[in-house]
Amino acid sequence: MANKKLVYLDSIRGLASFAVVLSHLALMYFPFLHNFSNAPITDDHAVQRWIHNSPFGFFYSGTAAVYIFFVMSGIVLSLSSARNHYPLAKNILSRYARLAIPAIASCLLAYIVFTIVREFNLQQASNFINNETKIREPGLVNAIYFGAVKAIVNLRGAIQYNPVLWTMAIEFYGSLLIFIAYKTRKPLLTMSLLTLLFLAINLHVFLGMLSFLVGMAIKERMPLTENNKISSLMIIVGLYFAGAHISSGSYALFTSVLGNNVYEALNFLAGIMIVWGVMLNGYVQSWLSSKALVKLGELSFPLYLTHWSVILLFANLFDRFNFHHPLAETLMIALLSVLFSVFFVRIDQISIRISGLIKRYSRAAPGRSIR
Repeated sequence: MANKKLVYLDSIRGLASFAVVLSHLALMYFPFLHNFSNAPITDDHAVQRWIHNSPFGFFYSGTAAVYIFFVMSGIVLSLSSARNHYPLAKNILSRYARLAIPAIASCLLAYIVFTIVREFNLQQASNFINNETKIREPGLVNAIYFGAVKAIVNLRGAIQYNPVLWTMAIEFYGSLLIFIAYKTRKPLLTMSLLTLLFLAINLHVFLGMLSFLVGMAIKERMPLTENNKISSLMIIVGLYFAGAHISSGSYALFTSVLGNNVYEALNFLAGIMIVWGVMLNGYVQSWLSSKALVKLGELSFPLYLTHWSVILLFANLFDRFNFHHPLAETLMIALLSVLFSVFFVRIDQISIRISGLIKRYSRAAPGRSIR
């Protein structure tokens, strides 16, 4: 649990964020890779059919990536909460600032892009991104409200401006549970009981909270002795689970047992096995500590929050100028998403700084200035 290990955890987060980008681009240009409609895939889409039925769908598994985020948040927040003595209110306010500031900025970006697409008549086709971007009352104040309030407190999702913000509420409430748990004598037991309360909402939310609990359990109880053989198997199985889809031939056995829950359940398990497996594997940790992947890790949150707007803008631009090459568009938009996220890093840094200042202020003596 040394600080150097957080570097490779950030690299995992960067790869997971890129998987989310690829997931949404797949839904845009290659919908049969996911085939959420469970429709028969004809010979016209033979390549998509083969990939869909293969066990290699992990590289565009956005759902597994999200569970990876939640498990890692559980680990990192448990590490910090176990050794700090900040008041609960300060912890909550600090976490709110860390999440809300980037969320507001992403909604404002989405509003600007939406306005450009609408005013310049760029929206040319009915497609996944256009259909899922449902801004009913576009405006600066409305965008700020969705980023500052609805995205953080609405567990059922506040997705008008930026559909990926459905994860922010789970991040916030999962953090809140950890903060509360570490104010008790038995944090793991408290966290377990609090997590059970979210069964009353839905399976999706519950598994998100359960991921935080697993992250805490990894920190508190699970052995972290390096074992490259066992951990390699865990990572391989986790990647296999991450490719799960209901109609995929490679998961027919699991589907026969789990039915329509196979996608959610296996992606949830994938998030746990990948993160825990990497934490036990020195070889993978060394690979993930490369400069390029560490840099991608630094861009992970900005990339996650901005890529939807980038896809919305450039997919419509390409369509407007009759550029119809799905693979080329996918590659270019993926690259543009990474490049654009660089400009959003400053927003991310501001949120980290303000979050830290809130905690530091709680420890300052009355009347003493904070540097």
